[in-house]
Amino acid sequence: MPAPLQLDALPGLLEDAGWRLKDLEDITAAYVRWYQTFVAQIAAKQAAIEGLVGREGYDHVLGRYSDLLARHQDGRLGGAIVRARRVD
Repeated sequence: MPAPLQLDALPGLLEDAGWRLKDLEDITAAYVRWYQTFVAQIAAKQAAIEGLVGREGYDHVLGRYSDLLARHQDGRLGGAIVRARRVD
């Protein structure tokens, strides 16, 4: 994720595009739970995944999603539902 959206900049970005922020719902905790479950599923299916893509492929997939989990856990990434209304 080279440049994730900064939520504090969102109202200004929306206004510049002709929208007004109505509501912002932080769902980061749900993303953390989802990534935790998914990483555990990847680990549990290691043999099957390695059978398809080898050890290197398994390590790549596990590493990618483990990194996304860590970024959500430490606040570098998050999840949000954004509700906005077009300004007439």
